[in-house]
Amino acid sequence: MRLLCLLLPLAALACTNPNFREPQPEPTIQAGDKDMSCEDLAHEYKYNTGEAEYLITTNQENDRKERAPLIVLGPLGLSQVDLRNASSIEGNALLDRNGHLLSLAKNKSCETSSWPKQPNRYE
Repeated sequence: MRLLCLLLPLAALACTNPNFREPQPEPTIQAGDKDMSCEDLAHEYKYNTGEAEYLITTNQENDRKERAPLIVLGPLGLSQVDLRNASSIEGNALLDRNGHLLSLAKNKSCETSSWPKQPNRYE
C-alpha cells in the first residue's frame, strides 16, 4: 500500500509535464494558394524550408537531451520528455505544405531549380 501511495503521485507528476505543448501544424492547402504568383510561391517555400529545418533539428536535439533523465530517473524522467513532439509535427507539416507549393509552381511553369533542398522529415 505504501508503494502505491508513493507511485500514484509520481505517475501524476509524469503525466502533467509542463514541457508539453500542443502542435499547431500549418495546413497543407490554404485559401488563396491558386492565386499565388511564382514569386509568392518561391518566397513561402524558402521560408518554410528554413523553419522546417529549425523545428526538426530542435526536436532531434531535444530528443537527445531527454534521454539522460530517462536513464537516470527511469519512469520519473517522463516528466522531462515531450511525448507530443510538437516541433517535429509542425516541421513535417511545413514540408507537406512545400510539396503542395512545389506542385502549384510546376503547374504554373514557375522556375523551381533554385529552390532549396528540403530537410529530412522527422521520423
